[in-house]
Amino acid sequence: MNILAGKYLDYLSSVRRYSEKTLDSYRHILGQFCDFVEDDIPGGLTSSVIRGYEVHLMDGKSIGPRTVNLHLSVLSGFCRFLLREGVLQSNPVSTVSRPKTEKRLPEFDRYSSLEEYFKGNDFLVDEADAFMDRKYYGRRLGRLIVNLLYCTGIRRSELISLNVGSVDFGRRILRVRGKGDKMREIPLVEGICKEISLYLNAVQSLTGAAP
Repeated sequence: MNILAGKYLDYLSSVRRYSEKTLDSYRHILGQFCDFVEDDIPGGLTSSVIRGYEVHLMDGKSIGPRTVNLHLSVLSGFCRFLLREGVLQSNPVSTVSRPKTEKRLPEFDRYSSLEEYFKGNDFLVDEADAFMDRKYYGRRLGRLIVNLLYCTGIRRSELISLNVGSVDFGRRILRVRGKGDKMREIPLVEGICKEISLYLNAVQSLTGAAP
């Protein structure tokens, strides 16, 4: 990995606070470009070289337009960083035409289908005898995940990072750490607070210890 590319990744990690998954993606893309230009940075950051790299990805490696655009976006961010560092005088990626991609329509569940799902998985009653049933526990967890995403609009990564301390039952809020390591509070309705509480009780009953 080129020294300047490594410096850019350090900047993304320490200043921009990018997630490790995003950093891995940037590291992989920058590594591929550095191999293509044989670590000649900034000499390889010219419009003609980047066009050649674009052709190399599409024709040589049969990479699709969407992924090629991701490569170009990463290189453009790298060039903007080098501009601020005084290494480059302009951003060569801005003059390179990008491959067209097909627009994909978003996939979503209709309100009626979600209502049917919740009716078919109604666990809001305190069925204590069922807490020791692992299938019951798994179905309750699945419903809770869908309900949290549906009611709060949090991201998948934010959902995964939640823990017991994220919920303030007294104030009925959910503390979520989002992009840029920023913390925000999301109000919760009484029903989902009760559902979270019942899930935690199910975990405690199943494991014999506090969740």
